[in-house]
Amino acid sequence: MKVSPKDLDNLIFTLTSIDTVELRNQFRDAVASGQVKVISDADQSYRWGVYHRAHDAGFRFAGEYLDAHIDTALRRAVVPLSEL
Repeated sequence: MKVSPKDLDNLIFTLTSIDTVELRNQFRDAVASGQVKVISDADQSYRWGVYHRAHDAGFRFAGEYLDAHIDTALRRAVVPLSEL
């Protein structure tokens, strides 16, 4: 099941306050210094890190989704690191 439009809107709204320029810069610095190990895709690591912060703060989807569906929603909600 793909993420519903309502769940996607809720995700985007929630991530707006978490995905900041400061957090992006901290992530970039942590990758550059070796504190954060990125195996293959820095954007994927970043967007899932942002998602986990939202989850830790109480965000939950109304539906049950596979990781692939959540990642697709995160790609829509989180601008790639190179674009900001």
